[in-house]
Amino acid sequence: MTILGFDPSLQRSGYAYQDAAGQVYTGSIRAGTLRGYARLAYIQTCFAELLTKSQAQLVVYETYSYAAPGRLCDLAELGGVLKLLAWQRGIALLLVPPTNLKQFATGYGRASKEAIVQAIAERWRYTISQFDEADAFVLYMMGKSRDNQRLARRSTARQALRGCQWLPPASDNRLQFSQ
Repeated sequence: MTILGFDPSLQRSGYAYQDAAGQVYTGSIRAGTLRGYARLAYIQTCFAELLTKSQAQLVVYETYSYAAPGRLCDLAELGGVLKLLAWQRGIALLLVPPTNLKQFATGYGRASKEAIVQAIAERWRYTISQFDEADAFVLYMMGKSRDNQRLARRSTARQALRGCQWLPPASDNRLQFSQ
């Protein structure tokens, strides 16, 4: 199963995926000065390109952080647009709360961004300097571990996976819209 880890943000959304040859790619979508619907449309277009490029069958998606309530409406709109796009393409979603991501990476649900970057270097021997890309990489690894439990050897990693929400892909017949 091909997996896309995605850390959504209004300014810099991180992503991670593995191509058919086994090469892992990380990067980010930067919205720059765009605001409102122009920003949503830009991020949606980039996300659609990532879905195609990665040939994702599963998107592991970090859910909302409630620490910044002033931006929550904007993030909810972005989340709705991106999750709907995946659903329309028949791609499954694994929704991961931020504390579960941290717990999976470090064993501690309130770990710092720096601790996540360090854990990636130590556990997976992968170097990442950007926090959004680090989160996306952990999300990608969570997706790999969901179907291969031996990758989630630590009990805290298994517990982190159990706390996530699985949304199966839409079946083709549900995508038939009446006109």
